[in-house]
Amino acid sequence: MRKGLIITLVLMCAVALLPAQENNMIQQMDKGEIDWTELVIRSVGIGAPNPNLPAAAQRPAAKRAALQDAQRNLLEVMQGVHVTSETTVENFMLKDDVIKSKVEGILRGYKEEKIKYMSDGTIEVVLSIAITGDLAKLMLPLYDVPKDVPKVGEGVSKPSDLAYTGIIVDARDYTLLPCMSPRIYTQDNTTIYDASYVDPDYAVKMGVVGYAKNPDAAKEDDRVKSNPLVIKATGVADNSMDLYISGDDAAKITNDPNLLDQIKRCKVILLLQ
Repeated sequence: MRKGLIITLVLMCAVALLPAQENNMIQQMDKGEIDWTELVIRSVGIGAPNPNLPAAAQRPAAKRAALQDAQRNLLEVMQGVHVTSETTVENFMLKDDVIKSKVEGILRGYKEEKIKYMSDGTIEVVLSIAITGDLAKLMLPLYDVPKDVPKVGEGVSKPSDLAYTGIIVDARDYTLLPCMSPRIYTQDNTTIYDASYVDPDYAVKMGVVGYAKNPDAAKEDDRVKSNPLVIKATGVADNSMDLYISGDDAAKITNDPNLLDQIKRCKVILLLQ
């Protein structure tokens, strides 16, 4: 009971100590959190001192125990990450022993974000690992050559001096849950954005999409900043992870060569509640 309370408090404190995170899309999990804005998974581990050890050995042993605990928790959080609306990292691991082994290998590349020494000798550590990079390369349904986005209706291209630098889809009117590779549909279920349309190098480096809670922060995000096209979602799929936009907005995007180029470079942010 005490350990569970400590984990909860440590995660709350970790977020509070990073003011920039107040605009981040944080998904709380039982053993940690997923920061969908920074595309980072975090977990907490607790290690208690062993009174049967010599005094000089208690702190190193407690830290090892905390790290082992945090790694177990990090794996559990990672397994709960939705790759698409239909599947999680855990689903892939259960289906394929090679993927399971690779995920466990990726886990060993964790970053030690924070360590705290308590007055009673207990040690708490916060570990993190990126959703981008090796994990994205392993999990995302990417194409070596991206597919072409289907053209929808007719649109008017912007003059070059007003070229859009990305797309922000405002879905705050709906309960949209984050995943690594969401889909954006038109009302007639034409897919105009998913992992198959993006350059795999960009997807691995920066993720298929970005997530934000604050519209001003989204507009200043390096992914889209300068002059993003801001559109409204018109609905969310039954899976709560894919979303819909209007035909007019789809036409504006799919008939603008510049925006099609931004799509290939993953210049898309979803704005959530």
